[in-house]
Amino acid sequence: MLNIVYYFIKMIESISSVKIENYDTLNYEQLKILKLQIENEIKNYNSKINKLKNLYINIDNLTYKKCNHNWVKESSCAAYERPAVYCNKCLSYKK
Repeated sequence: MLNIVYYFIKMIESISSVKIENYDTLNYEQLKILKLQIENEIKNYNSKINKLKNLYINIDNLTYKKCNHNWVKESSCAAYERPAVYCNKCLSYKK
């Protein structure tokens, strides 16, 4: 599982960023190409972020399922609020 996380981190670090120095000297066609490159970079980043979010949610769900929970009631609630119940081992709230 750590290999997957390592893979995603390396993948994000290895992204070649678009060079946008002196873009004011570019002509119209070059600006259009640069704009498309930036849009593609943004799409790639968003795709990778979504993959990492899904991986995080899956890992969170697995830790919730595998934890031998020790449920504790939160004592810092107001008079009319219901106290939240969480596990002091995995720090997840009771689902």
